[in-house]
Amino acid sequence: MSANVSDKLFTSASLLFSNGDVNVYSTADPYISRYPITDNVSATRDQCEPISGDNNTEATTDEQFVPGSGYDFPVFGMEDGTFVYLHSLAIGCLITSLISAIITIVFSFRNNNNLTFFSKWSRSERYVVYMAICDGIFNFWHTIEHMHGLVVFGHVRPKELCALYGFMVTVFIGAQNLLVNVIAISVFFIIYFDKNINFGKRDWKLLLYCFGVPFVGAVAAAAGDQFGPIELL
Repeated sequence: MSANVSDKLFTSASLLFSNGDVNVYSTADPYISRYPITDNVSATRDQCEPISGDNNTEATTDEQFVPGSGYDFPVFGMEDGTFVYLHSLAIGCLITSLISAIITIVFSFRNNNNLTFFSKWSRSERYVVYMAICDGIFNFWHTIEHMHGLVVFGHVRPKELCALYGFMVTVFIGAQNLLVNVIAISVFFIIYFDKNINFGKRDWKLLLYCFGVPFVGAVAAAAGDQFGPIELL
């Protein structure tokens, strides 16, 4: 098709469909656009962009989250819906361990005379009782803590009660860890040096170390307001 024929066809089409707002012109080349290129590119771009607020986003704000206390942080498991499952699983494990500790203590005293605990019971039998006591008390307080979180479905309040949970858990989990450490050292001395470590009558050295050290540490932490959701600002 020649350029003159295409120009005539384009001119006829422009007269039929054009309105007064568009400046349509003809060129000699039919394959070149007859619409002039506008300089107002931003106007066309603005028409294509979504209206502010349609995408419901908060990316336009530059404000950063600044927590004022531990209560400002989101509770773990709330956003993905696993809060109930996590606490329920923890409670089940803790109650199982608590029942096992109680059974251990009951059967230990049933098979031996409680009046001769320090004089006739072997060191291994006393170790088992000490471990069961530490584990049982830790599981008791930690179970209550998880149940409290489930009941309130969020942070444990008031702060003083949350601090009490932290204090008790710290003392008895610390005592259990130190007791395991002492047992390992005792076994090492017996096997490699053929020597028994004397903790004194009624195991006072052992009990003072295992329960006294974490208790003093927990008291120092409580005095420094390190238990519970602390104030950050």
